[in-house]
Amino acid sequence: MILFYLNSKVISGHEYMFKRIYNQYEFSKILLNRITLSNLRLLFNRNIIISAGSPRQNLFLIFFASFLCKQVFVYTPFGFDLVYFKIKFPHFKNLIYEILMQKKNISFVTCSNEQKKYLQKRFPGKQIFVVRNYYLNSTKSDEQLNLKKSKIYYVGRIEENQKNVGFFIELKRMINLEIILIGSCSSNSLINKLKISGISIQEESINPYANISTNDLIILPSIYEGAALVVIEAAHLGIPIFLYNSIGNRKITDNPILFENYDELVELISLFEQNDKGLKERILKFRKEVVNEYCIKSFLDDIKILTSKLNDLNEK
Repeated sequence: MILFYLNSKVISGHEYMFKRIYNQYEFSKILLNRITLSNLRLLFNRNIIISAGSPRQNLFLIFFASFLCKQVFVYTPFGFDLVYFKIKFPHFKNLIYEILMQKKNISFVTCSNEQKKYLQKRFPGKQIFVVRNYYLNSTKSDEQLNLKKSKIYYVGRIEENQKNVGFFIELKRMINLEIILIGSCSSNSLINKLKISGISIQEESINPYANISTNDLIILPSIYEGAALVVIEAAHLGIPIFLYNSIGNRKITDNPILFENYDELVELISLFEQNDKGLKERILKFRKEVVNEYCIKSFLDDIKILTSKLNDLNEK
């Protein structure tokens, strides 16, 4: 038997990705939202546990599963997870985490080949599977890109730690363009700060891209990412996207459009408004790379490799 475990109150891009993996698997399965002492008994008589959410969140589950189960697959979008982990947790938990992940019956599932490289450096010899995300809607053709002065958007969770949305407050002071953030936010003080700065906020809908055209621009200022779903969606929809030069963003493909600071971003926006030929070529090249790398075919190829391993273990 296999137990699928999702530990998250908020369904963001990576939890959504995990559910796609879950939906592709054909054998009997259980999807839980929380492990407690009372339901810990579910770990018994399981060949395999597949855990999503951050490994930091799931230390309790992974610790017991590593002793009770034949194999534990930990889905982690961040191969560099320990960097953030050290900031958030005391030293003894870092030690438990590092020792635990060295166990032979723990394998990783991650979201990109770049994150796999990070994991391989930290855990040499560890079995690591990649399952790339995708976007199913029809892909816009290159000819539909026509840059002009328009609006700047952000799509995703509105928070300051990972997503770094406070970045837009200073940017608004530097440019005379409308900035619109689309997503959920749990901090009223952050919402007020953004609105006072002249930034619009829209609640995330079923289709957050409904009013964003291929003449608009998405900016992702995150200080770290796995393989951001918004990048994949924007590329397939033909919407230009600029990324902060951070872990996960800089290597999502070979040629992302990156900025290091406000001055570099303002320069990119200026070129964007001028319909600069060189920038247009870079945008189209990056879009093509993303569309080719993160597509349904890649996802199904990756799933085939992972489920083949799951089936082999489940039959033993």
